[in-house]
Amino acid sequence: MTIRKIFRPTALLALLLPLAAIAADAPPVPAAAATPATAPVPVAAPPTLLGAAGYPAHSCTKPTLPAAPTGIGGEGEVMMYNAQVRAFNQQIQGYTKCIGAYMDTANADIERIQARVSAAVAEANAR
Repeated sequence: MTIRKIFRPTALLALLLPLAAIAADAPPVPAAAATPATAPVPVAAPPTLLGAAGYPAHSCTKPTLPAAPTGIGGEGEVMMYNAQVRAFNQQIQGYTKCIGAYMDTANADIERIQARVSAAVAEANAR
C-alpha cells in the first residue's frame, strides 16, 4: 500500500506574498547601521510558534523486514521465512495506516494555520 498524500506548504507562500508588499513600505536601514563586511553574520533560526520541540514526530513503529533465508536450513527455514514475511506484511499495513493518520492530522494542522495566516493577511491588507 502506497501513501499518496502530499503536503502543500507552498500555498502558504501565496498567502504571505501580500505581507511582502507591506514590508516593502518599511524605511530602508541606514548605511551606518549595516553590518560591516568583515564581521561574521550570525545565522538565527526563523521564529516559530511551535515551541522548542517543533512539530511533534510521528509515533509509528516501522516493522523490520525479515532476513532472506540462507538456504542451509532447508524447507523449515523457508517456511519460517514465509511466516515472518506474512507477519511483516500485516505490520506494514498497520504502519501505513499510522503514517496516514499522522499525515491527515498534519494536513489538518496546516489548513488551520493557513486559515489563520489568511485572516491575518486580509486584516493587514485592509488598511
